Parts: sequence; C-alpha cells; structure tokens
Amino acid sequence: MRQQHAGAIINISSLGALTCGMGAGYYSASKGALEKLSESLRKEVEPLGIKVMVVEPGAFRTRFRVAHVKGKETLIDDYAAVAEARAA
Repeated sequence: MRQQHAGAIINISSLGALTCGMGAGYYSASKGALEKLSESLRKEVEPLGIKVMVVEPGAFRTRFRVAHVKGKETLIDDYAAVAEARAA
C-alpha cells in the first residue's frame, strides 16, 4: 500500500465501543481500543494515501455466544444481576 500510495484498512468494530452493558465491559473495552488504534493509524498513514475505516455494525443474531462461550458452574449471588443480563 505504501508503494502504491493507495489502499484501505477496514477494521470491524461494534456499537459496543460506544455503549457498555452489564457483563460486557471486556467486549466494549476491546472494541473501544480498536477504534482508538484505528484513529491513530489513520493519522499515520493518511499522508501515504492509505485510508483507515471502522465499521460498526448494529446488532444481529448469531449463535456465537451460545456455542462458544462457557461459564462457570458456580454462581455467586452478588453477581446475579450481571449473570441475568448476560443470559438475556
């Protein structure tokens, strides 16, 4: 891309970078970090003719969390509201 003075880097983020629900702080933090990294990178490569874009798709249904994320069997009463929010 540097040699061509053209190109595009597209990072897939989430609306989770802008909002954070209970039990999803790790997700929102990682998406927020990706957006700040993209912002900095854009400023660095813009003079080279390279564009950096961030795509924030809205919510859509997948089975990702159901199929791949496993929780602990032990439930802690103090975190019941968080567990309930994550399950929803």
